[in-house]
Amino acid sequence: MGLRIERINVDRDGPLLSDFDLSCRDLNLIYGPNETGKTYLVEALINFLFRERGPRDRDPNRKWDFGGRVVISGLNDDGDRIPFPNETGKKLEDYWESRRSITPHFSQLVVVRAGETALNTGEADGVGRDLLKDCLSGKGLLDGIQGNIQVTVQNASIENRVITGNQTGELRDKAQAETRVRKLKDLLERAEEEYTSGKAFSLREKIKQLRPQFGDLQKAKGYRAGQLQGEIEKLEKGKQALPSESELAVLSSDAEKCRANERQIETKSGNLEDLASTEKNHRWTENAIEVYEKARSGSAVYRPNQTILLFAAILVAASIAAGLSGFDLWWVIIGILLGVLLIGKEIWNGRQAPSSGWESSELEAVKTEYRTRFGSDLTEIAELRAKRQELNDDRVRAQSLKDNLAEIKEGTRTEGQRISGTLTRWTNNEVESEDWGDVIRSLIDQNNTLSREIGSRKSALASLHVMEEDHLDEDPGVEWDRESSGKLEQIINDTERELEEEEARLHDLRIEVVVETTKEDLGWEELIRALRATYERAVQEYQRITAKILAEIQVMGVIGEFRQDEDRSIVEGLNSEEVTKPLHLLTGHYQEIRLSREKGLVLVSDDDDLYRLSRLSTGAREQVFLALRMGFASRAMGGETGFLILDDAFQHSDWSRREKLISQILSLVQTGWQVFYFTMDDHIRDLFQKVGSEMGDGFAERSLT
Repeated sequence: MGLRIERINVDRDGPLLSDFDLSCRDLNLIYGPNETGKTYLVEALINFLFRERGPRDRDPNRKWDFGGRVVISGLNDDGDRIPFPNETGKKLEDYWESRRSITPHFSQLVVVRAGETALNTGEADGVGRDLLKDCLSGKGLLDGIQGNIQVTVQNASIENRVITGNQTGELRDKAQAETRVRKLKDLLERAEEEYTSGKAFSLREKIKQLRPQFGDLQKAKGYRAGQLQGEIEKLEKGKQALPSESELAVLSSDAEKCRANERQIETKSGNLEDLASTEKNHRWTENAIEVYEKARSGSAVYRPNQTILLFAAILVAASIAAGLSGFDLWWVIIGILLGVLLIGKEIWNGRQAPSSGWESSELEAVKTEYRTRFGSDLTEIAELRAKRQELNDDRVRAQSLKDNLAEIKEGTRTEGQRISGTLTRWTNNEVESEDWGDVIRSLIDQNNTLSREIGSRKSALASLHVMEEDHLDEDPGVEWDRESSGKLEQIINDTERELEEEEARLHDLRIEVVVETTKEDLGWEELIRALRATYERAVQEYQRITAKILAEIQVMGVIGEFRQDEDRSIVEGLNSEEVTKPLHLLTGHYQEIRLSREKGLVLVSDDDDLYRLSRLSTGAREQVFLALRMGFASRAMGGETGFLILDDAFQHSDWSRREKLISQILSLVQTGWQVFYFTMDDHIRDLFQKVGSEMGDGFAERSLT
């Protein structure tokens, strides 16, 4: 079954003023004067159906978005009709890729535009070897492959495993890449030699060995700082449990004041004891003044002897007691009587005694007692009165001292209790007043000791110069040694300084490396790694270029082998039934076509005469071109018939030749080909109408006016 267009629908747009709809027949005529949309329809068909569009299929001045579809049958064996465009996005060429004898310019075979019947207007014979290779040999791909290979490589060869040829293009690139590889290799070797050996290398190795040791010491310092911080916190916590220095100073002062008050109490108590006889002396002085005054006034009253009176009173009391206890009453009466008689006798004797004698003895007694009490002689009563006043003043002072002493004792007692209670609370032990000083001094000593220890540890911590976040809790297994750390750090610094001086001498080499790596701010190790990476990339680039050249040389060898079969394939294609059958049908007397490298395409007549295609008449050439189109297209479609789209292909032919061309078109239709002819020429329209009137349902006509 041949390839056929079953239906054409094109939406109106541009110059097409109404939708176009055509149920297609074997021969289809579309007539439209200029500017009625004829070219728009042809462009739409090409856009819907074909993937590859040659220059003649495109009009750069017209940019249309086509709407509609074309329904095709005969693309597969099940007879399905396939619309174009479709959801898969496939074009006609995509359905024939598995039959790969198709030309990449299939649309140029089945579409003839504006009188250009030649297949390739740039060739003398109107076809050209390239198109023949594409359509007949299947080797047109080789030209594309070879075209991507530089001429320098095409002419290159391999001799003794060495690529030889003109040093241009890729061969020049290969030589430059090889030179760069050698240069980078030399530079890399020198850089590694300078860096990994010699003095600089030894210094770097020394630093590598010393840094871990220094790092361990730094960890040890951090661990020591952590220990000191822990000890400080522990000591400060212990100090917080003790009273502060100010509290101890205040309590110590209070204890001293309390001790001073106790001493004051002791002194005032002694003073008060000294004033204890003042009251007795004052009473005696009062009596002595009274006696002294009576004696001087002569009105002294006899005072019985106190001893006798006491004896008599005892005798009477004993008699009464004896009577009450059961003794003989008479004895009691006798005792009473004797006591009364003794008392009476004393009183009587006193009344009978002379007054001057009594006065003299009483005053003597006062003077004697005065001398005893006060240690001086009494000469007159004024002295007694002065002494009484003095004693009275002492009595007042004694009372004031007594009151003040009581107040001091009470305050001292209360303060002592407070001090003892405070010390007891601070020490958790009962503290007696006599131990105050020792306890306070002990607390002060503890406080001072803790302060000194805290200060000492803080000083030690500050001297380490370790930030708090760098304190370590884990023992690194190395003991912190300031002296060792200092010496090690000095050695590292000296070594680094020496290394800097050594690397300064490598400055020129470094510049070379930087130029090659474009890395400026890197150390030597990073630079060498970057240089090694640059070298490896250069090697890879050299290998890539070399591999590409080798592959292309191999491809050229394969292409050369295929070239030997190319002419044979073209000849076989030109003599295939798909080509010779339409050739003989359309020309009537040409049965074969051959390819000559010098003359191009040559036709063989029924009489075996040879005719160069380039020298045939215009009419004969048009017949041959049309036959070749049909033959090449049929080969592309696997030997099946198809369709031709002719866009005023005969408009430049004279009137007499037009009839013959249309007659040949009718012959094509009769062999199974489907033909679409678009024209704006009234004469050509009339000729097709005349032919179509004899075809019945095989002819379809549409007018765009």
